[in-house]
Amino acid sequence: MLVAIASGFDHAGSWSPGGRLLVDVDRIGALLLVFVLLATLVAQAYAVRSLRGDPARATFFAASGCAATATTAVVLAADLWVLVLAWVGVSLATAALLRHDGRPSSSAAARRAATSFLVGDLALLVAAVVAAATLGPVTLRPEQMSAVAGSGTQVLGVVGLTAVLAMAAVIAAITRCALPPAHMWLPMSVAAPTPSSAVLHAGIVNGGGIVLIRFAPVLGKSSVATGIALAGGCVGVLVGSAVSRTRADVKTTLAWSTVSQMGFMIVQCVTGLLGPAVIHMVAHGMYKANLFLGSGSGLAQVHRRSRPERRSIGGVILRTLVVIAISAAAVGFALLVVRPNWFEGVAGLVLLGFVAAAVAQAVSAWMTTRQERSVLDLFAFAGLVLATTASIGVAALLKYWLATSLPEVDPTLEAVGAVALALTAVAGWMVSVMSRPAIPGRRVADRAYLWAAHIGDPARVARANTSSEVRR
Repeated sequence: MLVAIASGFDHAGSWSPGGRLLVDVDRIGALLLVFVLLATLVAQAYAVRSLRGDPARATFFAASGCAATATTAVVLAADLWVLVLAWVGVSLATAALLRHDGRPSSSAAARRAATSFLVGDLALLVAAVVAAATLGPVTLRPEQMSAVAGSGTQVLGVVGLTAVLAMAAVIAAITRCALPPAHMWLPMSVAAPTPSSAVLHAGIVNGGGIVLIRFAPVLGKSSVATGIALAGGCVGVLVGSAVSRTRADVKTTLAWSTVSQMGFMIVQCVTGLLGPAVIHMVAHGMYKANLFLGSGSGLAQVHRRSRPERRSIGGVILRTLVVIAISAAAVGFALLVVRPNWFEGVAGLVLLGFVAAAVAQAVSAWMTTRQERSVLDLFAFAGLVLATTASIGVAALLKYWLATSLPEVDPTLEAVGAVALALTAVAGWMVSVMSRPAIPGRRVADRAYLWAAHIGDPARVARANTSSEVRR
């Protein structure tokens, strides 16, 4: 039945004035449209009470509404010029959202974001001008983009049009996803009210993935652009994972964690794992927006946790094996309900790995917070199995549903991408572990922690902002 429902939707509608396709609601667009609007509405509903009495309250609602409107245009754009104009609109609305009431810290965050966005906006604008001058109107549907990628069109007889489009998409994605070296605007954005941080995760900071998915056919033809995006994604994972371990405040920790997750998403996009990238974009956006909205109670949650014990290496290994065993049992039970053939292909295995990693994280957190063993553990395990089954079912359904709207990718590239993704995840986890504070007797860990703390030092950013104010 689920397959029948999924196969019954192809294109909900399109807008083609004068015969030129400008807007197209395909399956990817429909999913992301619901995500953007739902996440924005939740953040605005939270802001009704959170910003009560704030003189700049109206500014937030106006800026977040404009950002959501422009983001939906990015999601549904079927023409390159519509995408570029909507992309610039998102940049302007985001700068206004971060500036909020004009305080020095908020203004500095808005200026840094506007500067980073300007680079990506100009790159897309130049690519649109070049494409219009050489090919005329460029449609973003997978079949048309594949035709552009295979056309071999040259720009001034020097460089291929595919290389120009691919580089523009990569630059725009890196600046919007806050990957190094354009990463500091996102940690600085925590100066804005909490609902603003939640709105950023409604298709704004993760908007780079939308562009890379739409440009996937031309991106696969440019090894230089692919290499730059892959390097930026990997660096983002490592830096974000390390620095997030050194921050004491909840919002800044979440912001650096987003840098890491955006790097992870970019790696998926450039290695052909487009289905997992879309699902990761939506799941991470909703999850992180929820964490930001709940950041005010973060300190109370920390105090409620039981203090972790100092364990020996043997204890750590035993705990890890227990977590793996419980997680494997939950996933195994779930696969008895959800047909495993829904996870055919490399992308399906990656999605299954996502769910398994999330389950392992939940089991680890549960073992840390529980006070003593009791019969309630059986109910907790039953709830874990139900949640795992639901997660695997939704992931499998979305993978099947999105397949017809995604560009075709070489299976070999997907296999290489899965290996790259696994290595990136392991490297990020190792850096995160090494960046924990005060690991006795480990000089390498201490140096890693100090390095990460220096990169994310808010005082260094504040000094830079002060210097900027003085120059002005």
